[in-house]
Amino acid sequence: MDLSAALKWVDEAVTTRTGRALRDPEVVILTGTWRGLTYQQMAEGSEYSTNYLMRDVAPKLWKRLSNVFGRPVGKTNFRVAIESQGISTESTEQKGDQKTPPESVETSFGESDLTLFPPETDSQYSAPAGTTSAEAARFWYSAGSPILSAASLRPAPLYGYESDLAALEGWLTEAADEPGNRSHLIGIWGLRGVGKTLLVETAISRQGDRFDTIIRRSLRDRPTLDQLSASILTILGSESQPAQGTAQRLLNQLSYRSLLLIIEDVEAILEPNVLAGNYHPGYRSYRDFFKALTETIGSSCMVLMGIEGPTELVRQGGDAQMESVRSHFLIQLSEENAIALARAELSAESDAEPPTELEPPAELQINSPAAPNHYLALVRRYQCHPAALKLATRVIKDLFSGKVNVFLAESSTLFNDISQLLIPSCDRLSSTEANILYWLACQEQPLSLSELKQTLPSTPLTAEIISALDSLKQRSLINITSQSDSPSFHLPALVNAFALYKLTEQLSSDGASILHLESTATAYEPEFIIDLNSTFTNRPTHLSQWFQAQYDPGWQTLDYLFESASRFTTRLRNAFHLRNKAFLKRCKPVVLGEFSGTAEASMVEVALLVAIRQDTPGLYQICVQVQPRKGDSVLPNQLSLRLLDPSQTVLTTVQANATDTVIQLPFIRGAETDSFIVEIAIDETRQLETFVV
Repeated sequence: MDLSAALKWVDEAVTTRTGRALRDPEVVILTGTWRGLTYQQMAEGSEYSTNYLMRDVAPKLWKRLSNVFGRPVGKTNFRVAIESQGISTESTEQKGDQKTPPESVETSFGESDLTLFPPETDSQYSAPAGTTSAEAARFWYSAGSPILSAASLRPAPLYGYESDLAALEGWLTEAADEPGNRSHLIGIWGLRGVGKTLLVETAISRQGDRFDTIIRRSLRDRPTLDQLSASILTILGSESQPAQGTAQRLLNQLSYRSLLLIIEDVEAILEPNVLAGNYHPGYRSYRDFFKALTETIGSSCMVLMGIEGPTELVRQGGDAQMESVRSHFLIQLSEENAIALARAELSAESDAEPPTELEPPAELQINSPAAPNHYLALVRRYQCHPAALKLATRVIKDLFSGKVNVFLAESSTLFNDISQLLIPSCDRLSSTEANILYWLACQEQPLSLSELKQTLPSTPLTAEIISALDSLKQRSLINITSQSDSPSFHLPALVNAFALYKLTEQLSSDGASILHLESTATAYEPEFIIDLNSTFTNRPTHLSQWFQAQYDPGWQTLDYLFESASRFTTRLRNAFHLRNKAFLKRCKPVVLGEFSGTAEASMVEVALLVAIRQDTPGLYQICVQVQPRKGDSVLPNQLSLRLLDPSQTVLTTVQANATDTVIQLPFIRGAETDSFIVEIAIDETRQLETFVV
């Protein structure tokens, strides 16, 4: 259909339905929309002002056309709505007065949601069998259909985030409608599953009609800037292959057109395992592109989404002077909204329509009898994180018959699907960040900067600690409390649970094989080491054989210490310096005989922990410590740990007081065939453990 045929068809449909033909300013808008012009460009070619066309005429026109079509119609989807009627120029001229009546428009659309990209552009994708046309449209979007229609978006209910949504809608309005005060670049950052995409979809469904075209792209596969630019230009009909200058041509398009670009997975072009926000080598041209975009004078806007963003954009976005950059972190729902989400997920039937309320109904407020304490415990356990709550409620429905209290009593916080929400962020950490993250997870209380410096097993410089804390904040992995003169740092609930799980996994694993003994920045460096140079005649435990997975009976993984143990986090702190992958770690219960240190005779049981790593071929370091048995929180008072040579001469002694949770010998260095004895004693009772390196 050409423009004249389209205008004729619309005029006749509107006249038939409303009794009034199109007016001249409405024709100007429809003509400009068909040609892809902005409202400002439409005004420049007519006798009307931009404000009159955009503020007065357009809203009423799109409302009339939506009533005529029986579906939402706006500037973004007008042309595809017309072309979807199947009316050609030839058929209009030959049929004369035989026009498609307005009453048939809704039937012609049926249940379909509009998209601005034909299905044949993605021939490898097809919607699942049995889906309705409305569902198919959503599948097209999810499958990566590059051009979106604001009217086609039907976002799920957005529980909470009202202020976040209002801010994003305001920025989109600035970008499209307010010359001289535009938000050309918007960043939405947060953990996976926190609701970034839903927030953006909701904002676009409300404000997307302000833009001529909406295009969605992902950086997951790490396209170069020229590749990304070429793919967008191809959609716009002006480019086919990436070449030098492609990015500049895209900037030119952005400067005179009204485009909304949605770019997801921005972290893919940022370097992992270093501090947050640094571009991956080969992708630094994106920095110049983003900077140039903020200096354009058009009505286009780019929305970036990711679990982390480029440092300069994240920081500039918080600066009121940077009017062309907006940056926003999506953290978590309020407890009230999180409870509303959890209740809705638990009560929804699989075939039911989702609720439409954007705010929790009154009966779901925290203080209401309809929200018992176990719902509050549930949302706090999962950090009021939307995706985590949805995953947890699915398990509650499927495995626990919908009983939240039973789930809370029987289930740990993490299971596979929830871990997947945090793995992408935690896998990107630098060694210093990981060290701080795991150390904070071991604490019962938040730590100030000075406390962190004093207690960290490794000793990075203050500047390194501050930089790592800032990076963890950019990655949404740390909370800062400023209730006192000195701010303190702690982990959000879900992040804390994940960090404890990963730390326990590291300490409980068998460590690296003898062929893969990479030393990491988190390796523990003992203050002093005792060197061995001796042999032992009896049959002891051969530690170096652990690297061939040969363990004597009785030696267990560190799971023995951590499973159902008293003061779990204390035990993790005590073994924290052994999480280096090069260490092989085992422990065994040691039971000392009766003694009379109390009024009643009793047996004393403790856990002996031994860890070994190979520093150089044939030379090893060994750590020996004693922790309380699983049911105890402290060691018996006056318990002693001694290192003896083969002749049982005491080399060093460590003794526990009434509050000690661990005692440890200095690190032992020895070569293969070197031997030593460890004595654990209390009062007159002692037990000897003999070892050969």
